[in-house]
Amino acid sequence: MAEEGDLPKNGVIKKLQAMLATGKVYQRDKVLESIDDADGPEPEYRVMETEGQDGNTEIVQYRLEDNPASAYARIGLDAETIRQYIDRLGGE
Repeated sequence: MAEEGDLPKNGVIKKLQAMLATGKVYQRDKVLESIDDADGPEPEYRVMETEGQDGNTEIVQYRLEDNPASAYARIGLDAETIRQYIDRLGGE
């Protein structure tokens, strides 16, 4: 519909980009001894200090993973299909 001009292309591109942004999510990976013990740099890994269940501070590593509940996965699409739609509409 956007390709035929029935919908504004810029608006559709923004919606598709927003859907694409839901494709990754940080999942708790493991507790570290030190912030320097991370398995890799951001954005693949993120290290945060959090309060553990016992009230003590923990250094926790989170790993960036595919989000099975992403907006596009919920409607049966994948990230590549969304990127192709954006490209066809002239987006970046």
